Amino acid sequence: MISRMNKLTTCFIEKIKQPGKYYDIHGLFLRVYPAGSKNWYQRLTINGKRHEFGLGNANIKSLSNVRKEAFKNFKNSKIVKNNVRKHQQRNKYLATKEMPLVATKSNHLNWGNDFKIRNTGWRI
Repeated sequence: MISRMNKLTTCFIEKIKQPGKYYDIHGLFLRVYPAGSKNWYQRLTINGKRHEFGLGNANIKSLSNVRKEAFKNFKNSKIVKNNVRKHQQRNKYLATKEMPLVATKSNHLNWGNDFKIRNTGWRI
């Protein structure tokens, strides 16, 4: 967990001029560009893939509002991840249960030799 000292503050956001990325909690960070503009971004991992979402300009959106939005996004990304995992497990079970039927139909069309079909053990 990030300590209190590493979190961004409103005073720091107003004063910072040096270009770079300044990280906060829940994947939230402030990107300062060389031209002086400051934008909020959030980096989340969804289904094993990293995504960066733009949350707006730091001059328009306050730190507290962006943190609330970032926490909501972070929480939703975990829900999506769990739902996808459940869906994959359910489909894995269905796929293994129906596999002989699917394999028989597809292989019967591709093999073309009745002798091979009879000797593989697949039912037609």
